[in-house]
Amino acid sequence: MSARMRHVVAVGGSAAVIGLLGAAAAALGAKPTATGKKDSGTIHTGEIRAVGTTLYQAGSVSDTLFGSAAVTFSTTLTLTKPGTVHFTTNTAKLWTPTGTLAGTVSADIQLVSATRSIVANGKLTLTGRSGSEQGHTLVGTFTGSGDPTTTHYVFTYTATYR
Repeated sequence: MSARMRHVVAVGGSAAVIGLLGAAAAALGAKPTATGKKDSGTIHTGEIRAVGTTLYQAGSVSDTLFGSAAVTFSTTLTLTKPGTVHFTTNTAKLWTPTGTLAGTVSADIQLVSATRSIVANGKLTLTGRSGSEQGHTLVGTFTGSGDPTTTHYVFTYTATYR
């Protein structure tokens, strides 16, 4: 996989993770419920550095329940077919004012052109790790798009927070 393709996929994956984490933050401080709370939001993310084949991502989250949050994660990319990379990370972390949620995020990133890629089949599963988020979960889906040359990606997500 070329460095450009790795970069494109990494950026897309980052955005996906950020979006998912933002959804989890929306219900901060709430008690877990059987039905959960519906949530949605937008994540802006980008690659902050690469070390070997490991890509490090960070971004900001705007969530309908929580407001603002931040996301971080690292990953490596797997080429699944020409022009498409599968992204999986178990280091996704959503940082909120009252605690963190962390877990797994995955998606497929397809290179459409030199300056555009799309993110599809995004899935996230996060669990509370610190503060008042302990005992909570966030499960959802996401899609997005971005520019592999600038590594700026935008993701939208829907999720259930319990």
